[in-house]
Amino acid sequence: PEADPGDLRHLVTACGGKYGTLCGAFSGSDSSGYVFVLASDAVDLRVRGREMTEALRGKGGGSAGMITGSVTASRREIEEWFAAFRI
Repeated sequence: PEADPGDLRHLVTACGGKYGTLCGAFSGSDSSGYVFVLASDAVDLRVRGREMTEALRGKGGGSAGMITGSVTASRREIEEWFAAFRI
């Protein structure tokens, strides 16, 4: 629950090529919020990341291929947003 953002970045980078066009990792809790790292080689994360942080009450930034940030949404809300995510 308290992974370092650098560790999340390493995890996402390692998994990105193995699991398709989007890979993400979140760490935290419903009470304290979540930090995240998302990476993609097919989706412009500057655009989709902005959509995600608006929907999940967060902030973040980065490049087209990788963004980092935090959200205050619950785990359930995060899972529901990604369940509806379409590339």
